[in-house]
Amino acid sequence: MMKNYRCFLLAVAQTLVFAAFLCGHPHLLKTVSATLPDGAEIKVSFFTNPANESKADNKAVGSFSIGAQLELKSGLTIGDTELGAGEYMVGALKKGEGDWTMAVSPGKMGPGAKSQLKLIELKSWFSTSEARSPHSQWDITPGDGKLEGKILLVWRFGNLMLAAELS
Repeated sequence: MMKNYRCFLLAVAQTLVFAAFLCGHPHLLKTVSATLPDGAEIKVSFFTNPANESKADNKAVGSFSIGAQLELKSGLTIGDTELGAGEYMVGALKKGEGDWTMAVSPGKMGPGAKSQLKLIELKSWFSTSEARSPHSQWDITPGDGKLEGKILLVWRFGNLMLAAELS
């Protein structure tokens, strides 16, 4: 009797694992890298988490949401901000309702990372009218329109878009 019970539990567990594999949402680890016109090398690594805008809406003012790991091979000057070579957590700082700023903090993502934050705000632009992205998506891209001639670090999340100037 006990043997049949264990076989049954094993079969149920295998079925659940298989179903999760077939139906589960994959979270891809992606890396985007670029060499900026001044020769600086930048790399952004992130997971393609599903967009959940209500989660962003419910964040408290002053909260910081880590979105990616940023790696600079050499120092970078962003506006008046100097970032040295190294690794940074990059994400969104909620300044108010519908008002977000991109910020970085030295260090690596992982357990306890939020307790060690030293936020450096970047010159940013926030929009709710950019192209939709159903998953968290980061890019390093030339700006256009009023941002023509600038290199941008862009985070798209549902209908939300946050961009920071890199040059």
